[in-house]
Order: sequence, then structure tokens, then C-alpha cells
Amino acid sequence: MDDFEQLQFLGRGGYARIPRAKIVTEQQKLRLDAEKSILLKIKSPFLCRGFQVFETTAEVSILQEYIEGRALYECIWKYRDTGRFPEHVAKFFAVQLVLALRDLHAQGYVHRDFKSGNVLVGKSGFVKVIDFGLSRKVVADGKVDDYSGRTQSVCGTHYVMAPEMFFKESYAFGVDWWSLGVVIYEMVVGRPPWEYQCPADSTMEQYFTRITCSAESPFQTSDGQVETLARSLSPDLHSLIR
Repeated sequence: MDDFEQLQFLGRGGYARIPRAKIVTEQQKLRLDAEKSILLKIKSPFLCRGFQVFETTAEVSILQEYIEGRALYECIWKYRDTGRFPEHVAKFFAVQLVLALRDLHAQGYVHRDFKSGNVLVGKSGFVKVIDFGLSRKVVADGKVDDYSGRTQSVCGTHYVMAPEMFFKESYAFGVDWWSLGVVIYEMVVGRPPWEYQCPADSTMEQYFTRITCSAESPFQTSDGQVETLARSLSPDLHSLIR
């Protein structure tokens, strides 16, 4: 720590107990290595950066930029006691998130767990996308793992997961745009278009079948237009950010 000037004490936990975790599988090691690499390489005003890694045979610490703010989902729930954003506010954040994904994808990475809990809103009102533990580089000289810029791994959070990922089809950047559509819907309506978790009485296959079937479900925008989830979740985002 001699290389850094200590500016301010940020705080300590009051009641929470924070366990010391161990990396126990080779897959976890690979994901940690990937996250270290991504944090040190990515450059964008909308992506949380890492500056330095401190590593021993037993521990890894990553120095990241400090973001004073709260998660996007908290901002949605607490917005003027309405529990959702008016469309002009949703557009303000949606445009930033589009730019965040544009910058991440331009550097060859797909996030794969893009959700309101992985977006921090600073005091200035600008966003930072965080948590690249599931991210993967899918473009490197046109190929990664012989998938030609695509992959088939299933990972992430169910309610923002694109159908092609769940059904183990090959995918690339498109899964992040689907997830962004879910986040935009959550900002405008105040909740995701489907349950946060798979209901106890359903299988995952039934859960995702409901998701794909409900993609034609209509909802009304503030100007009286009727949108469908299929339109609002598509990569061009239609009227929600025009």
C-alpha cells in the first residue's frame, strides 16, 4: 500500500459477517483470471475499471475505481415513491447503458450477466457497469475456442438470460442486448417482465418457455403506444430509447 495515498476511510460492516472465500474449482480460477484481465484492459467512462492486482499464492486483491452511489435497481424502487422511472429518466439511463455495452463489445467482451444489480449509479447520475466475473472475450482475431466469435456456455442470472443461452445455442453479443431490454422494461414498469427466480413449482424449461411465450405480451407506454416485449427486447430497442 506504500504506492498509494490513503484519502478517506470508507466504512466497516456493522452487523454483516463477511466470509473469507476460497477458490475451489479450476473453473473459478479461470473466471477470476478472466475478470482480472478484463478489469485491467477495459476503457470506458461507463465501465468500472481496475488499476492493479495484488496476488500471492493464497490471495488475490484487485484495486478498482471507487464508485459512490447505489445499484440501479435500488434507484428504480425508490424513485419518488413510484417504484419506477418516467420514460425520460429511463431513456437517460438506457442511452448510457447502450454506450457501456457498445464499449465493452468493441473491446471483444460479452458481459453475460447484465442486470440492474450490476449497474451502479453515481451521485452525478452517470452509470458504471460492474462485475465482469462471467464475462468472456468472444472476439480475438475473429475466433475464440474455435467458435468464430461465439460461445455456448450457460451462465448468468435467470431473469435476464437470453433464450439462446439457456437452450445452449451458440451466441455472442446479442445476449447482452436482450438483457438490456429486460433492464429497460424494469426501469419503465418497475419490475422485470417475469419472475426474478424460477418458481418452485416449475422446471427451468417451463420457466423459459413462459418467457419466450410472453414475449408478445403488450404494455402501454406513457404516450399511449402499445409495445410488446418482443419489440422492446430486440437489439434495435425500437421506441424505448428514441
